[in-house]
Amino acid sequence: MGIFDRAPLFPDIPAPYVRDYNAEVDAAWEVTPQDIELTELYNPQGYKDWERRAKEHQRNADRKKQRKLFRANYARYAAEAKFKNIQRAAEKLIQERLAAEKAAAQKATAQGARREPLETKQPPARAPESAPATQLEAKSIA
Repeated sequence: MGIFDRAPLFPDIPAPYVRDYNAEVDAAWEVTPQDIELTELYNPQGYKDWERRAKEHQRNADRKKQRKLFRANYARYAAEAKFKNIQRAAEKLIQERLAAEKAAAQKATAQGARREPLETKQPPARAPESAPATQLEAKSIA
């Protein structure tokens, strides 16, 4: 075993991650068209009009988010509905098949019950199974 086969005494420490706070602030404070509209509305008309329009923007944003969620869920709803419809159709086919088999079995038993009185033949007699084959051959030769 060599000296270099073991873990180093002092592990490698990665260089520290330096955050770019300016980029984070810029991303958080990105100016939108709504911001410019609200600023232009606030300066001449005041806080009440600004608040009313800000609530409209928030309501529109909420509705947009809700529609996006509904569209995302609709694909799942469609898949679940398709699965349930296929499952119900399969259950219906199984019930129909069982009903057809039951009807066929009843028909076969009804036909079999009518035939029994007409057929009075007995099956042919069988040779006893305990007799060895050599004894049977000896009897048939004699």
